[in-house]
Amino acid sequence: MPQGGWIQLEGLFKRYSFVNYGISRLFCQIGVVAAVLVSAHTLVANEPSWLPLEAWKGHYPSEHLTGSLDFFSTDVIKGALSRILDKQDIELLGGTYEVETPIEQQGDVLIVSKCKPHDCPAENATMVVDITSRQVWVSFFERTPTRVSVRCYGTEDLDALPAAIRLRLFGAPLQ
Repeated sequence: MPQGGWIQLEGLFKRYSFVNYGISRLFCQIGVVAAVLVSAHTLVANEPSWLPLEAWKGHYPSEHLTGSLDFFSTDVIKGALSRILDKQDIELLGGTYEVETPIEQQGDVLIVSKCKPHDCPAENATMVVDITSRQVWVSFFERTPTRVSVRCYGTEDLDALPAAIRLRLFGAPLQ
């Protein structure tokens, strides 16, 4: 095998060594792997912390607790909701469902309940936020004269919800 050669790159000639080519390629691959690892670490490191959400326990979601933001406008919640809900459902949670209760906490889980004014038993939503696992679930309940519907969305399967929370949301264990 020859020890070196010439290669033309965009009109320029560059000398390279076949021996060094293998080493250079190895360093290039190591560099790419390192860049991917650093990027992944940066994404996780730059993700907002979910722990400050605990401060919302006992407060209404519409309060401006963190500076001038309500609960649904915090970076963590807004980002999570935008990944699992369409704009109409986000509007239901943030606007249409104006009646709300203080945010509850059961262990590492926050529970947010909202409903439509003057129609709470027939149209409401519950949001569950697991601060530790960084998971969010939202269920919408609607009762009309001809049907009853429950729509559920989440960042994880409903089976990942703690059993007590599933029982509270659905009145019976999911099978």
